[in-house]
Amino acid sequence: MHVRDRILEAALGLLAESGAHELTQPKVSKAAGVRQSRLTYYFPTRADLLQAVAQGIAAGSTDRRRVRVSPILCTRNLNMACGLER
Repeated sequence: MHVRDRILEAALGLLAESGAHELTQPKVSKAAGVRQSRLTYYFPTRADLLQAVAQGIAAGSTDRRRVRVSPILCTRNLNMACGLER
């Protein structure tokens, strides 16, 4: 599996387990088994990471069953986590 895909899978797992407010780059890099510098190469900010996870869910390239929230709630939580909504 490509490093970027491992990072996204780890992020999705943490998102499903703990929610967007607990999704941090250090936690994701540890879960993916990569250095944080490698994570920031692909996703320079937390917002970039959250956006990529959301796009993967929307595109169907990730397993939606792992995220047990409605798409509307998921989008709102991700927007809030990215600072796009209050």
